Amino acid sequence: MSDEDKLILEEEWRVQLQSAQVQEVRMELIEKYLSAGREMEFAETEVDKFLSDPERSLKYLEMRSYAKRQNEMGFEGIFQLGAAFAIGLVGNVGIKYFTAWRQASPDHDIFQFFN
Repeated sequence: MSDEDKLILEEEWRVQLQSAQVQEVRMELIEKYLSAGREMEFAETEVDKFLSDPERSLKYLEMRSYAKRQNEMGFEGIFQLGAAFAIGLVGNVGIKYFTAWRQASPDHDIFQFFN
């Protein structure tokens, strides 16, 4: 990566640091430091140092946004999970029932009822 590319990346990162999402994360991290008994100046310094490093903080921000999306699963997501579970359960039980039926009466054809 050339020096020019690094400068462009750093400039884009500085712009992103001013976004509302990053400011929200900054305040949460500072609150965690304060609840751990640290002083405000130390907390702000450490959080700003962490957020100014794109390699570390970008991974944290991506992980946090993914977790936030997972927590915001609505009715549709729950319905989809329930439907997938029901289809899997019916398919599994159906196959086992069919296999047991074939073993119990091997001379009967399932399609005899349709003739």
